[in-house]
Amino acid sequence: VKVIHATGDALTSAVPPYSNRGMETDDWSQRIGDHHDGMDIFYLDTDGRYSPTATARAVLVVNHESSADAHFFHANGQTSNAQPGKKFSQFGNWDVGQRPGLEVLKEINHHGFSMVELELDDRGGVVGYKLDAPLNRRVTPQTPALVTGPAKHLADIQDLMRTAYDPSGRTVRGTLNNCGHGKTPWGTYLGCEEN
Repeated sequence: VKVIHATGDALTSAVPPYSNRGMETDDWSQRIGDHHDGMDIFYLDTDGRYSPTATARAVLVVNHESSADAHFFHANGQTSNAQPGKKFSQFGNWDVGQRPGLEVLKEINHHGFSMVELELDDRGGVVGYKLDAPLNRRVTPQTPALVTGPAKHLADIQDLMRTAYDPSGRTVRGTLNNCGHGKTPWGTYLGCEEN
């Protein structure tokens, strides 16, 4: 067993190392999320396209289901109405007080999924992940995504996706509370919400 990455690990060298003391001042959109859940490995061919068989290059995708331990993300617990030391759960015991924007962003951005390019040894074993790799990416609840599909049905699909964020239904934002996952036969990743 080997740890590839953990909560708070950076995707780029521009992000400071994780302190594990809640001292981070970034919005967590370039760090590994929390509560790792479903995961899969995607091998890439020499052109950088998905390969259904093992190759010398791979990407690891991991769901980040929850921010249930969000009070640990801040040095003095969560803050509400300027009072630190709170401990709110994701299950509704909020006091509805005003919260600092950065605390809220960090808690939101712990959700979603991360993608990291793996460093493989000459036998295909995982050495670790590559910091600053061009394929490293976070998808958070705020990440914009285009709504696409078969031309014949695209208007109907987009009609179902109309929101205040985009009344046209052409774009949506992110993913939240992923529980399961799946890999499509054509090599894309599906994070599934828990209902």
